[in-house]
Amino acid sequence: MLILLRCRYDLWHHRATGYGEDIVRVLLSRMAVDQLRAGLAAPAAAQAAVDYMAKRVGGTGGLAMLDFTTGSSGVGIAFNTPRMAFAYQTSEDGGPLVGIDPADVPRSIHKKT
Repeated sequence: MLILLRCRYDLWHHRATGYGEDIVRVLLSRMAVDQLRAGLAAPAAAQAAVDYMAKRVGGTGGLAMLDFTTGSSGVGIAFNTPRMAFAYQTSEDGGPLVGIDPADVPRSIHKKT
């Protein structure tokens, strides 16, 4: 079963994809929001949620998230599968950024200030 979950809170937007049972068991999107609320930047929050899923239930999947609280939209992309398609664009990027492989995730994703 492949699942896509969307979770929108006041100023955050997330999408999670993967094998649904594991994502639902750990409430992956909610975990990422909790990490943001605790002060982590979007990239670290996404990675922490995916790492927790892998450790807690041996799950595979990924998360793409936008944090609109940072002034320059924070983008977090994390996955523990061989590939995960993603695309996003912010006003600072000048064009859409797309990828599918871990090496495609920009290392300079916007940090929370």
